[in-house]
Amino acid sequence: MGVKSNWFMTFCLVTISLYTHGDETSVVDAAQNGDIEVVKSLIISGTDVNLPAEDGTTALAHAAHQNDIEMVKLLLAAKADVSITNAYGVTPIYLASASADAALVELLLEAGANPNYALLSGETPLMVASERGKLDAVRSLLIHDADPNAQELQAGQTALMWALAEKHGAVANLLVEYEADIHMRTKGGFSPLLFATQQGDIDSVSALLSAGAEVNEVVPKTGLTPLMIAATGGYVGVTDLLLEKGANPDTLDSNGNTALHQAVKNVHGLDVVNTLLSHGANPNARIRNPNAESNVNQGSYGGAKAPTGVSLEGATPLLLA
Repeated sequence: MGVKSNWFMTFCLVTISLYTHGDETSVVDAAQNGDIEVVKSLIISGTDVNLPAEDGTTALAHAAHQNDIEMVKLLLAAKADVSITNAYGVTPIYLASASADAALVELLLEAGANPNYALLSGETPLMVASERGKLDAVRSLLIHDADPNAQELQAGQTALMWALAEKHGAVANLLVEYEADIHMRTKGGFSPLLFATQQGDIDSVSALLSAGAEVNEVVPKTGLTPLMIAATGGYVGVTDLLLEKGANPDTLDSNGNTALHQAVKNVHGLDVVNTLLSHGANPNARIRNPNAESNVNQGSYGGAKAPTGVSLEGATPLLLA
């Protein structure tokens, strides 16, 4: 849960290669090498600045990736096409959003770059800028109508989820300001609030709750709640905040566990246990799932392995401690 799919970006960058026309340096070579004088000479000689390398990468893409704003300006003046993609769907604006300054991102957007053109994996410039915490670039993309609710194809995650997964609270707040949907779910049922809770990011959790996130929302297949995730992670501050906002400490997950059951399984969870109890968590709640044995085999209790094959149906938090 919460694993981003930007491996595709790395793969695309690794595959960008040099390309030459016979014995002459191509405009792609020169741009990749940052040789602006050679690029100027090639432009004067009539070279088409949009001639790509074998994988479709253009001089403009290289300049954008390298944050070479003077090279980008030169190429744009020579009619470089901001919309050309390489074989993997990578555009100059995606590369700039990943690695360049906000000024270069803005330059490409002003030149007509489409902020919503996605990689073959569905990842957008806004997603990668959000994941990397590039607040000013994110702002430029949003001002130019980047869709904050686009979902990548592998897991169905959004730019807001990527920002929260990396604890970029300022970026997350900006996305919400531009109507990022705080109720969207991944294919696995994870919401933005669950991403923030998973990271123990109390400021983002607070901001999302203030924006209307449901404190008792449930992951459909597992029955997990934000409070359970906070308890599992040992996040005392987040646990206390969720409880103060009305989280139900006695909700059961699909295996019949409450947040208190989750907390006592964490060898460092004593403070969370005390917080839950002080907010009225039932210390006598019993696991209701006859298949709860699976939790024993996957977890540890008090730092020790639980015995294999022992059913925990009916177990209380005290038994698990």
